[in-house]
Amino acid sequence: MALNSYAQLKPNGGLSLLQDAAKADSPDDVIRRAALRAMGPLGDDHAVSALLDWSEEGKPIVLRSAAITSLAQLDKKNGKIGERLTALLEDQAFDIRSAAVNALGDRDDAAAIPALEAMLRRTDLPVNFPNVIQRAIDRLRHVNTEADAGAAQAPPAAAGGNAVAPDVAQRLGRVEQTLTEVNDRLKRIEEALPAKAAP
Repeated sequence: MALNSYAQLKPNGGLSLLQDAAKADSPDDVIRRAALRAMGPLGDDHAVSALLDWSEEGKPIVLRSAAITSLAQLDKKNGKIGERLTALLEDQAFDIRSAAVNALGDRDDAAAIPALEAMLRRTDLPVNFPNVIQRAIDRLRHVNTEADAGAAQAPPAAAGGNAVAPDVAQRLGRVEQTLTEVNDRLKRIEEALPAKAAP
């Protein structure tokens, strides 16, 4: 909480402190994970390189997810971030695929829509996960439709009213993601349990 609050203040030299925190060992990588998550709210695009490194396969999943969440908030015009997040839609870990879907939705980049639509057509998606993907697609379409229409065509009051919709969609998407993760983990637990003997 302290690292996140510190990042939201956007202090000069804040990235240096977070980078140092990301090197600190702690039980369950709590400090490192918090530092990676705080790099997004800090808003310093110089963090992109480190976050791309932490999102790579081979790193702990919780740290990769934290890095992905922060990447979604930085340098919206950086093609490398979009390419990485799109590639992560094919990752072996469900948590990473899920984080990538939400991150792409948060970046407001219409270029991600075809990859998300392709993912939506898969037949092996966990229960409720198609809804998470569809919400990300809808958000991207909504944001980009507004951008194409042009701010001059909408009065400020209307623009303020419409700005709530993506936020609501994002929150619903988070709820869907949580439900999907719970269902997926329950399924894995059930598969791991010994089969019941027939009566």
